[in-house]
Formats: sequence, C-alpha cells, structure tokens
Amino acid sequence: MEGHVLQILPRPKRLVMTISVGGDGLRAVGAVIVMLFLFVTGCSSSSNSSPTASSNSSPAKSAGRITAVPNPVPPGQGFGTATISWETGDGAPGQVYVAVGDSAEKLFADDQARGSLDAPWIGAGATYEFRLYAGKEHKNLLASVKVIRSEQ
Repeated sequence: MEGHVLQILPRPKRLVMTISVGGDGLRAVGAVIVMLFLFVTGCSSSSNSSPTASSNSSPAKSAGRITAVPNPVPPGQGFGTATISWETGDGAPGQVYVAVGDSAEKLFADDQARGSLDAPWIGAGATYEFRLYAGKEHKNLLASVKVIRSEQ
C-alpha cells in the first residue's frame, strides 16, 4: 500500500516528524520538510520557542532509541539483513541484546553509546527483538525494536 503521511509533533526546542512515503513522493515530501524547517526556524521570535538550542543552554537529556532498517526485512532466499542502529541518548555506553522468539537474550553490541551493526541472519517466521540497555548492568532498558522478515 502506497501512501503519504506527514506527522509533526511540537516539543520544546525541537520538532519531531514522522514520514511514510510510497512511490515517487519522496522528493516532494523532502522539499516540503526543508521548507517547513526553514519556516519554523525563521519565524520564531522567542529563543524559548526555537527548535535549536542557544549556546548558553545545555542539551536536554533524551531517551535512548534503537531502529532496524529495513523492517520488515524483504523476502528472499536464505537469510536477510537488517541494520540495527542505536543511541543511548546521554552519551554513556550501553549494550544491545537480541532475543529470538522466547529464547534468552544474547549480547549483540557492547560498550557503545551509539552505533550501527548489520544482523545478516534474519529468517522468516521468527521475531527478533533488539533491546538497548544503559550501562553494563543489563537492568535499565532504554528502548527496543522487533524485527521480522516478510514471507511473501
């Protein structure tokens, strides 16, 4: 199914956008995003409402995030590959674990605040959950993403 969705969520000192585009609409949406960004940053008269922080302010702590691209992994012969990217959000090292179905977690990436790593063993019929933890204690879950492979 092809469609165009643009969602803008205002938050203090930043602008969050979610975009879903099918077909050749990517260029048009990209141009709209650039124009929207220029409009939002150019029309702000108050430093408190600007999406960019001033040099006097400290960066806000953000929650960790983890993504998988592509997700779902396209069908095909053998195994597929998803690129897992993560960021702890505070610059401190973290760990990424993966669990397949109900199996125990296994260490996927260690001691990095941010990174990107391929998972070239994604098979059809299973769910792979990648979990980002703060530090090395394996207790504070920051974010997770479930990856599947299309069967069609």
